[in-house]
Amino acid sequence: MKITEKVKIEIEKDELISASCNKCGKLVKSHTSGYENDWYINNLHSITLSFGYGSIWNKEEWDFDLCERCLKEFVMSFKIPVKITTDDYWQ
Repeated sequence: MKITEKVKIEIEKDELISASCNKCGKLVKSHTSGYENDWYINNLHSITLSFGYGSIWNKEEWDFDLCERCLKEFVMSFKIPVKITTDDYWQ
């Protein structure tokens, strides 16, 4: 679940101020929300799944957010490990 608020700078826009992990419910706040010592939005990952015709979830689309701890737990449950690549830019 994502919570937004209207922010007026030069134009009005919606700004993400907080969100929660759909699995564990941990609240994650943005850098601009004014809170200190909290997890930040970049530690939350939005996932969208689209199911095509013939799927048991025929033409549905699921959107959810997972914190890094829950994402790791989910991925570690895979029988076949995920392929991990790194970008030299960050090293």
